[in-house]
Amino acid sequence: MEQEKNDNNLLAEFSEFIDSFKSTQLATVDENGLPHASYAPVLRKEHCFYIYVSGLARHTRNLESASRTALLFVEDESSTSEIFARRRATFDCRVLAIPRDTPTWKSLIVDFYSRFGTIMDLLRDLPDFQFFKLKPISAIYVKGFGKTFTIGGDDLDLMVQVVSKDKK
Repeated sequence: MEQEKNDNNLLAEFSEFIDSFKSTQLATVDENGLPHASYAPVLRKEHCFYIYVSGLARHTRNLESASRTALLFVEDESSTSEIFARRRATFDCRVLAIPRDTPTWKSLIVDFYSRFGTIMDLLRDLPDFQFFKLKPISAIYVKGFGKTFTIGGDDLDLMVQVVSKDKK
């Protein structure tokens, strides 16, 4: 890898790409280490992601038993110019449950209502639904062939371009 100057335009592009999604794809593992792929509506706030999911879902049980998950945001197939190089971002995250009826939970309900609308009138009172905070540890942003960046730092504001060993 080769360090590149942090490009504010590239960081802004990355942020805009992530914020264009209302849902994320989740990668979780169960207590036996078996992988599971799913999705959940998502809200990004203060450098973290929040999801509100049913306790009946397999991914919720996996999130409860593991302290880590991965998120994937990927460009829609219908809008990509090259299927092999779809723009995408992946995040490795720590998982924290948000207890019901805490100030944070109440604030998130308001935020989710603003983002997702009146469906929250129904979901808010379902006792099996719960919030999880997904705190990113690191990320990878792929813009296309030869345009891959690792992203780190407390606020995911440090970007390093991945360069082939052949190009050094």
